[in-house]
Amino acid sequence: MADRGIAVEAQALSAGVETLAPSAARVAVVLRSTQTADGEQIKQVVVPVRITLVKQDGHWLVAGMSPIHAR
Repeated sequence: MADRGIAVEAQALSAGVETLAPSAARVAVVLRSTQTADGEQIKQVVVPVRITLVKQDGHWLVAGMSPIHAR
């Protein structure tokens, strides 16, 4: 997308811990995603996602991310 002048920015609006263990965690996050093309905003959406984290060498790393679908 960068070669077409499109950029995507995401901002966390809210987050909550679903599960927490010494070396793994899962959190639900609501993101606002904004797409711009040549400096002009072209699309903005709010997206709920589930993020899986693992603790490695004392640091939390993202291991996966998936959308949370409405039931």
